Amino acid sequence: MRAGYSVALLLALTARSVADPGTAEQAFQRGRELMKAHRYPEACAAFEQSQRLDPQLGTLFNLANCEVEIDKLASAWKIYRELAKSDPNPDRKALSSELAAKLEPRLPRLVVVVPAMPAQLAVAIDAADSSAQVGTPTPVDVGRHTIVVTAPGFASHSDTIVVKEGELTRLSVTLTPLDANAAAPRARYGKIAIAGGGALMAAGFVVGAIAVSDWHAAQKAPGPEQPAKSHHAVVLGDVSTALVVTGLIPAAIGVYLWRTSGSEAVAAPRAGVDQAGVMIVGTF
Repeated sequence: MRAGYSVALLLALTARSVADPGTAEQAFQRGRELMKAHRYPEACAAFEQSQRLDPQLGTLFNLANCEVEIDKLASAWKIYRELAKSDPNPDRKALSSELAAKLEPRLPRLVVVVPAMPAQLAVAIDAADSSAQVGTPTPVDVGRHTIVVTAPGFASHSDTIVVKEGELTRLSVTLTPLDANAAAPRARYGKIAIAGGGALMAAGFVVGAIAVSDWHAAQKAPGPEQPAKSHHAVVLGDVSTALVVTGLIPAAIGVYLWRTSGSEAVAAPRAGVDQAGVMIVGTF
């Protein structure tokens, strides 16, 4: 008997409180027909259009009922809670409170954690400011969500995650200081310069060793051959000196870049699963 009464009451309360022969009413009635046909995405769009044109609590109630069918559970829950607080219709107010309570255990929740929170931290979930909810489980709709975390002096961080009905999903973000962003390529270029300069210097030392060996051989050569061999050894010595000096310059620059980068390596973000759900951690 109670179930039959609730169904009858639900159908009665879906009617708009004020009849409107205009476009808003047409959109509302179209939404009702689409709901009966189980065409829920189109029905929700029709109710949203009606609400934009002529805001009504009855339309909001219909929209919440529709959004439950398309897994927009948090959106529906928020509407039910709003109606449970402010709806002047006592029957609809009571039913909204009952539906919100039944829906709550099914809600997906997302908690964004930012260790060592910097000043002026801003967090947006699907472009909506959610900075006040950092560290607090926040009801969200089932499906894909984009989270953007920003703070002055830090590189912005963006993640797209998928949440499921009734689950708690954790997203942990460590922001990267802008100076640290510059450190990685600076250190990398420094190491390249050191390697290149070191290779030239090594080649110079090899040629120098050959020059020394040829010089000693020239001193032991017969008289007529000695000038030519000595000259060849001197040329090799000059080449050795040029290679060492040429390699020393980029090597010195490389050492400076590497030592002043402030970072030898930057680790990429890593993802894992904790007991409560998904955890994505960026360590820099």
